[in-house]
Amino acid sequence: MSIHASSSVCDDPIVSLESWSIRESSTGARHFVGFNLAERDGRVSTAIISFDATTRTGVTATGRRYVLVGRAGFDRDAEYVWQWAVRQWRIQKWSDVTAQLVPDWRRPLPVGQCDEVGPTAAGNGASAVSDMADFDRRDVWGTDFMEDADDHAA
Repeated sequence: MSIHASSSVCDDPIVSLESWSIRESSTGARHFVGFNLAERDGRVSTAIISFDATTRTGVTATGRRYVLVGRAGFDRDAEYVWQWAVRQWRIQKWSDVTAQLVPDWRRPLPVGQCDEVGPTAAGNGASAVSDMADFDRRDVWGTDFMEDADDHAA
């Protein structure tokens, strides 16, 4: 399997990922990892600069918008690209922060898009807005955490 840079943001401004997760490196940079529905391959984003957990949409350092589709999960191609990125970007340690940032990660639709309203919609009264509500790293990260100017795919 080969790794290649993704198409330009102008050509492909929105990417829909399924079997997705959010990974955080020891530097604090967070990345989307998942299966790109349009290109049918694994994808790792550049650093996330903003994310809305209620709609499962985010923007990365390149300006590309990601839409997380369905439940969080595992994709073998995406994991292959992530392991390549860990080596390439010299990430010392990382963790999967999906459950902390997206409280409804097991649901096929975000709570904000469900017809169901009430205390069980967000999981026993838990707020549908996660720790990412205030997550906007443009000022903090600058260009140091772009790590690479392109998203990568396999």
